[in-house]
Amino acid sequence: MHAALCSFNSSFKGYGQHDISECLLFVLDGLHEDLNRVTGSKPYVEDVEIESTIGGDESGDGEIGRKAWEGYLRRNKSIIVDLFQGQLRCTLRCQTKGCGREVRRFETFMCLTLPISSKTSPQPLPKTFLNFQSPETLSGDNQWYCSKCKCHVDAIKKIEVWVLPPVLLLSLKRFTSSRRKITTKITYPLHSLHPTPSPPSYDLYSVSRHHGGTGGGHYTNLSRSRIDEEWYELNDSRASRFGGDVVDEDGYVLAYCRMVEEEEGKGSRRDHVRRQSVTMPHLWPEGHSNSKLFKK
Repeated sequence: MHAALCSFNSSFKGYGQHDISECLLFVLDGLHEDLNRVTGSKPYVEDVEIESTIGGDESGDGEIGRKAWEGYLRRNKSIIVDLFQGQLRCTLRCQTKGCGREVRRFETFMCLTLPISSKTSPQPLPKTFLNFQSPETLSGDNQWYCSKCKCHVDAIKKIEVWVLPPVLLLSLKRFTSSRRKITTKITYPLHSLHPTPSPPSYDLYSVSRHHGGTGGGHYTNLSRSRIDEEWYELNDSRASRFGGDVVDEDGYVLAYCRMVEEEEGKGSRRDHVRRQSVTMPHLWPEGHSNSKLFKK
């Protein structure tokens, strides 16, 4: 597999340490391009933006977000999009006195990179979601260009999770720009993760772990079997049943699967990933899940 990966991207050649989240996204992007059901010349799709004043009416954002998603699907439609991609709402607010301009736009994502802080005490995963969606100030070299002020200005940027995919990939930001590894333990739940206050909930199926530091290290993976619901450790070419703690300070990339309650049998749950069929498009995740998740 390593040889096949290197044949498509030479940066992965050799046995140096690479970022597993970057490798994962490269593989998923490549699979999407090969499996894209939109073939031939792709239609032009104009980006959708909402301009208003700070504190303006947001009641129409649900419909605008839906249109932005439909426009994205006109160019990108594959099982990778169906299962792994969701939508974010990005809000930018000019901080110049007397301006009040606010712009909201919608963007797709494949993996959420969640910030974590250097602390000795464990941090719960839901707290990292709050940090990810916390407003940040754009200033200095990161100033935003305001078309109303006609110059670069200080601005407030806020990112919100708008639509969640059936398979939710989370990358914990353990490495800093100064090449330092953050070893804070993140307590991620094995079951019933609620990334947003409203449904759906997710169960953990995979944890990619990084052992070591920035100068060198080793990756292993813990995966939960759908056959016996047991956890297994994947270490290079070896696979064995895992009896340790799935939650530890080495957890790096998490894969959660959306769960739904079974109509028959109280308390029973099943994953929300359906088998696809080209002749039965109503079974595609994009056709039956996203429409219910767009916020009103």
